[in-house]
Amino acid sequence: MARPRLPKNVLEMRGSFKKNPKRKAGRESEIVVAAPLGEPPFNPEGNYGARLIEIWHEVVQQVPPGVLTGADRMFMETLCRLMWRARYSDKFRDYKTLEGMLGRIGMTPSGRANMSLPQGESKDDFEDFLQRKKRG
Repeated sequence: MARPRLPKNVLEMRGSFKKNPKRKAGRESEIVVAAPLGEPPFNPEGNYGARLIEIWHEVVQQVPPGVLTGADRMFMETLCRLMWRARYSDKFRDYKTLEGMLGRIGMTPSGRANMSLPQGESKDDFEDFLQRKKRG
């Protein structure tokens, strides 16, 4: 089975277009989703819904900026339900699926290793300081 095609924004974050600029030319017509991810779609009533909302916010906080958009709401809903089962169910055995989903959004060491910050953004204040010092 062939690997699924990665979205343009993920390839940009990984620096794939710097390594192979021709790869970007074939992606110019790719759909870009500008809609934000938004709030969790879960019913906050009861313990189950409240925990799903907590997981949603936890994942959103940890995912690198620019990865998740409004088009990823169903992906996030599935991920949250899977994460809930992993944490609170004694019969959870689907760790490979969970690891794969987390890796796709940069939440595993290998997933993060394949991503980089978009051009123009810095990792922290210390890096900003060093860049300003180099410029003069």
